[in-house]
Formats: sequence, C-alpha cells, structure tokens
Amino acid sequence: MPSNRKKAKAAKKAAKKDAKLGLETKQAEEGVAELKLESNGRPTAADLGFHIRTGPDCALRQSLDMNIKVENFGLAAGSRELIGSGLLALTYGTKYGLVGRNGVGKSTLLRAIASKQIKLPSFLHIIHVEQECVGDHRSALQTVLDADKERSWLLETEKDLVENEKDEDQWGINLNEIYERLDELDADGAESRAATILSGLGFDTDMQGKATREYSGGWRMRIALAEALF
Repeated sequence: MPSNRKKAKAAKKAAKKDAKLGLETKQAEEGVAELKLESNGRPTAADLGFHIRTGPDCALRQSLDMNIKVENFGLAAGSRELIGSGLLALTYGTKYGLVGRNGVGKSTLLRAIASKQIKLPSFLHIIHVEQECVGDHRSALQTVLDADKERSWLLETEKDLVENEKDEDQWGINLNEIYERLDELDADGAESRAATILSGLGFDTDMQGKATREYSGGWRMRIALAEALF
C-alpha cells in the first residue's frame, strides 16, 4: 500500500539521520515513547526549555498566599557547606537585597533559587540576570522579544501548522489553543511593551534597531535587564 511505502521510506530516512548523529534508532524510539508516556503526548516545560505560563499545562497557585517559606534546605560549593538547615522566607511585595562578604555564597544562593535547586512553588517564574546578553546580529528590540520563549514557540508552531500543514497530533496542540495562549500573552502588544522597557533603560528608537554586537558590555547588561523585565 502507498501509505506503508511512505512509512517505510520515512523510517529509513529517520534511521539514516540517527546514524549520522551517532544515535541508535531504538534509543530514539524509546525516547519518544517515554516522552508521550510522561506528558500524554504534550511537550513539557523540560522538553521545551522554558517556564510555561499559559494553557492547560501551566502550574497554578494552590492558595491565595503569595509569601514563600522554605525550611531546612542546604547548600554547598563542592565539599564546603555554605548553608545548613537554612530558612528562606520572602514576603510578597517586599524588595530584598543580598549582602555579604566575598565567598560566602551569595551568587551560589541566587543560582540555586533560579534553577529551583531549592524547592520553590512550581508556579513561580524566576529570572536570574547574571551577565550581559550575547552580542550578535539581532537588534536590541529583537533580543528582548526573543526572551519570551513561550511566545516564540507558539508563533513557530502556528507557522508549522498553517504553512507546512503539520499534523496537530504530532505537536500535541491545536490552533485554537495557540491563539488563546497568544492572546493571553498579549503577543500583539509584545513589540510595543519591549520598546517601552528599552526606552526606560535609555535606548531611543535608533538604538533599539542596532545589533547587540555593536554595544559595549554595559549597554548589553541593560538589554539583559530588559529581557528579564519583559
């Protein structure tokens, strides 16, 4: 049957691709099966590489309490213990500063919070601005827009489904959900919001259109801050 020939051809092509990448087809198939088993055919935040803020898979608050309290956590740098039986208590709406001498673990603590090595509520979206953005060909404005990985993924998936006629079952998502989630993210107003943030950090219209590689480290640090605020 034609459909069987197509399937066989596709399988052969995939096998060649796997061999080229140094992978075994069996392992690749097992990985796909495992993904579908764990996420019911839908990509998870770990698969996608970003915090999901919209749709049926986003984590929701279980109560109205916005404060954070984590007890009895530990933190170490190699064999050196930095924190033992620690308590992290953050009150909603309060701004905090982290002060301490060099080497006590301030940066390590922030990285542990950002990576959720310290167990925090799953609905939290944590942004850690550690260094300047990468200098490349993208404009400052486009770099900030690209920081919203969920928006970018939804737009790319929409394009694949519409222009390339991809199967919705393959993605585990349909166009109706994509449009609802883009609306929830205010995707149409994204460029305006990004421009407003950059303007507040000293970037005029011409500067927003310049490639990030043309900026010094100090200006690229501002772009990184704009990515976090966006």
